Amino acid sequence: MCLKTDVLLLADVYENFIVISIKNYGLNPLNYVPAPGLSWDSFFEKIKSKARIDNCFFYVNFFRRAICGGVSMITTKFSKSNNKYQKSHAPNKESKFMITCM
Repeated sequence: MCLKTDVLLLADVYENFIVISIKNYGLNPLNYVPAPGLSWDSFFEKIKSKARIDNCFFYVNFFRRAICGGVSMITTKFSKSNNKYQKSHAPNKESKFMITCM
């Protein structure tokens, strides 16, 4: 019962947000992936600017920063890398690299 109520309330709030956004700015939030894109366009709609900067750069950077890739998993409690780029490289042991995404 509580879950159903929460879902219905959230749907009602979001539908009202869509109606208000269309009425005030003429923009449908469902057409925007990140919220900053909607804010950016609503800013230009509000100031009635004819010179609009292309959002393509914003979206490309947004997705480029978001791509970290794949499944992240730790299978052991401790792991130590060993490769030729480290000062503590042990050539008699197997080379081992650690990849991080920042």
